[in-house]
Amino acid sequence: AARALVEDARGAVAALIGAPASTVVFVSGGTEANNTAIKGVAGRMPAAHLAASAVEHASVQQPLASLGRVGMTVSSISVNEYGQLDMQALAEAMRQGARFVSVMWANNETGVINDIAAVAAAVRDAGGILHTDAVQALAKLPVDFADSGAHLMSVSAHKINGPKGVGALLWDKAVDMEPLLHGGGQEKGRRGGTENIAAIVGFGRAAGLAL
Repeated sequence: AARALVEDARGAVAALIGAPASTVVFVSGGTEANNTAIKGVAGRMPAAHLAASAVEHASVQQPLASLGRVGMTVSSISVNEYGQLDMQALAEAMRQGARFVSVMWANNETGVINDIAAVAAAVRDAGGILHTDAVQALAKLPVDFADSGAHLMSVSAHKINGPKGVGALLWDKAVDMEPLLHGGGQEKGRRGGTENIAAIVGFGRAAGLAL
């Protein structure tokens, strides 16, 4: 019965984001989702060049900084005068070898919105992987994982009136990543640890109401 509730919630979150239910990995919130995306890609591409916009949330900037301290190549992509990602700076980062890029959909402090579909097209054309922190955009903007072109997307329940302490990472199965948490094989091996069933059910209910 508990498993059925979790899968119902997974379907509700997927419906809100325009994603297959199989891509929804439940985590403890946006911070864990961001860390999983960044460190998960780095774990399978130890020589990868990682980049992010200069105005990302600390839960993106700090994991990248930690990887930089252990010798990985990490760079910052500037924004334009409107606070949006500078597409020319993105192109330059890709020319310099960036293969993982993180760009937030909507900035939690300024409200500036990035054109994630355009960013994803540029990153994909260069053979890279795009992660977007969509925590602040979910249920406030039309957020569609499939249409966005992103490979990875972070969302959190508490930004849509759900409980704190639960979120999800939308994980395109084509992306080879190392799980951040290893353990009992929960979430199809993508996030070890016993699921917080009550919080997940609350996330699903909030997603259904938002939709």
